[in-house]
Amino acid sequence: MHTSIKTLISSWVLFYPYGPPRQRLLHAQAFLMVLLPTPKSTTGNSIIHSSSSGRLFDVITSKDQEITSDSDPTWFTDDDLTRSKVPKLDVTVLSSSRFLIAQESEVPCSSSGGRVGKKIIKHWYHQDKDDRAMPLFLIYDDILKVVGSEKNMEWILSSKDVKSSSQEEAGDIQLFWIGERHHVNYFVLYFGYEYFSSKDSTSHVDGIIGPPTRETLSSLCYVPNNQAQQPLGNNNNNNNPHLAPLREFGDKISSPENAAIYSTANGLVEFHRSHKFCSYCGSPTLATKAGSSRICSNHISLSDHNSCRSPTSIYPRIDVASIMLITSPCENYALLGRKKSWPKGRYSTLAGFLEIGETMEQCCVRETLEESGVHVDRSSLRFVKSQPWPFPRSLMTGFRARAKKVSGNEESDDDDDGRHLPVIAFDKEEMEDVRWFHRSYVAKRITEGSTALCYKPMGEEEEFHIPGKSSLARFLILQWVREEEQDATAATITS
Repeated sequence: MHTSIKTLISSWVLFYPYGPPRQRLLHAQAFLMVLLPTPKSTTGNSIIHSSSSGRLFDVITSKDQEITSDSDPTWFTDDDLTRSKVPKLDVTVLSSSRFLIAQESEVPCSSSGGRVGKKIIKHWYHQDKDDRAMPLFLIYDDILKVVGSEKNMEWILSSKDVKSSSQEEAGDIQLFWIGERHHVNYFVLYFGYEYFSSKDSTSHVDGIIGPPTRETLSSLCYVPNNQAQQPLGNNNNNNNPHLAPLREFGDKISSPENAAIYSTANGLVEFHRSHKFCSYCGSPTLATKAGSSRICSNHISLSDHNSCRSPTSIYPRIDVASIMLITSPCENYALLGRKKSWPKGRYSTLAGFLEIGETMEQCCVRETLEESGVHVDRSSLRFVKSQPWPFPRSLMTGFRARAKKVSGNEESDDDDDGRHLPVIAFDKEEMEDVRWFHRSYVAKRITEGSTALCYKPMGEEEEFHIPGKSSLARFLILQWVREEEQDATAATITS
């Protein structure tokens, strides 16, 4: 069967008239997958296999299963997680929903989001035996145990209990709707850094409402997606609840679907904690539409005595950024850099935020020049894919482009020996290092990597490693690394 497949692919690559060899190879694989069953994986051999999404077919070698394909799912987003129909916050909806818990606390290390002591959002999760981060989904009955009583939950759901800036500054506990997936609603229960207690507001709550402890959560149950409840605490210490910023465990989340739920929760909490006050009059704002937006508590639409004429709905702000893999003119080198705050040895693609009046393409060109001193060949610039990046509220738009040829070497494509690479002159205030890396060097050093800022690399990773799978940078880098393998495969088949 393997010989027949090879013969069919060879014929297609040789005689199919459209596109370069790599494109013809992919067309041949897609055509054959319609006609032939997917062969089983065999150690040490290249196989034709269907990606998890079933949209594109790639040749994958057993050398490194981490090498990505164009159809790999984008982390932190999920097509099936929708936010189009805001649910009512009543017992009927909540009793069939799933809940995450997030809380504000101090940063875990000097690199993860700022100085030690700065407040940052952390999420509860647990780990399975393979060290994967599993979502800690609680059912409504368990959430009532966390907040203390149904009366306390009613107080949390009631926006009219936020009446003054002094109360807002004292702290808050709020419930926000994440979205609906497969007819199940997901919410995040958020605890601010300070918490209301019965001695401060006896008419509103029973006892002290505070964030759950590890012991409390271990005694409850978690719900893995829509499966049956399972006890969280057991003899496996790894399975006990963990509390950390999303960036520190995002690479380890068990699936892109679960990563999307955590990502949306993180983005919503960031929005609400940074928009507590009206930018028009300074009054406290209230969460509306189950946490999809906010409104000024002094807005004229809420009372005849109010005076603020700010917009009726305040929506989350999204900061758009370009992230780009810039290669040498021959495409055998990639321009990668690192920031001083990153773990030792981490190199990634360049990136930067969009400025007023810019297109995304112009942002790529400008940021590359500012961070590295390298000029981009605008004609080579192409969009690859985008990704939400909830740290705290960005949208990363991924691009690919080549650097301009060095003056005096415009007629040659031969810069593979490194002698004619564009000169780097990086901004030392913004970057610690920027270099040209050869494709073979990167390919040999592809590990699991990490996007965590508290990551402690070991061995060769102290010299070089790329971000983990939650970063779009990894996708862009691995896509570039794979091109040489695809070209070599096509050349071998046609020879």
